[in-house]
Amino acid sequence: MSLVTKYSYYARSLITLLTRFERPGQVMRIFLGRPGALPAEIRLRREGWRFLVRETMDVWVIKETCIDGDYVRDAPLQDKWQVIDIGAGLGDYSVFAAKQCPQGLVHAYEPLAVSFE
Repeated sequence: MSLVTKYSYYARSLITLLTRFERPGQVMRIFLGRPGALPAEIRLRREGWRFLVRETMDVWVIKETCIDGDYVRDAPLQDKWQVIDIGAGLGDYSVFAAKQCPQGLVHAYEPLAVSFE
């Protein structure tokens, strides 16, 4: 990956973080590591989906999964599909899949107790 491609990706991602999340100031406090910023509930502006994040990378994962659609770029989900999310973590992909397949069924499995909660 060239430096131009890399910096271009991060610049676009910063814009996404500031425009697609409600309360962009909260998101920036999380990324700047401000005391008391985490854990936090964040919400996607257009979708209204809410997530509890415990660390900075949780926000980045939500951006890539729910906004950028990284997991479905090459194979879009189809309605009525059954989706199995092993290691569901934050539930970001499970929520995304459920919204993409409103007549489908999503099974989410997460062994880590703190994430399961």
